[in-house]
Amino acid sequence: MVPELAQDRSLPAVSLLPVGSVLTKVLIPRYDKDKKLTAVLRSQEMIVVDNQTVEGKQVRLEFYHPDRSERGRIDLEMARFDQKKGMLESVKPVDIVSKDFTAHGEGLTFSQKQSRGFLSGPVQTRFFAKPESK
Repeated sequence: MVPELAQDRSLPAVSLLPVGSVLTKVLIPRYDKDKKLTAVLRSQEMIVVDNQTVEGKQVRLEFYHPDRSERGRIDLEMARFDQKKGMLESVKPVDIVSKDFTAHGEGLTFSQKQSRGFLSGPVQTRFFAKPESK
């Protein structure tokens, strides 16, 4: 879904699979230009909707710092990724977790090209204050 597998940010294998193909226990890593792990997509089930679109169930996107420590994650009950548009969309519950904040919403629209998204509501967000240094 969101991870970059080719320079055009698509999932090239999807175009080789017949529509309706079901993949289980999917794990797709994403690397930067220096071949360092930046993200991992995990999905319990992924369905090929057409040669540009995949739909995942029980999707988790994990993001990493250059030292491979976890930067955060997004858990989605269901998500649809349109490779042509570079858009990830979900109309099911979404949880975002990082060391600085957590957020829960009823849906998500995320632009892979801009690395920006919109969490639709109602939304609950909790920010964590950093301890004061003495």
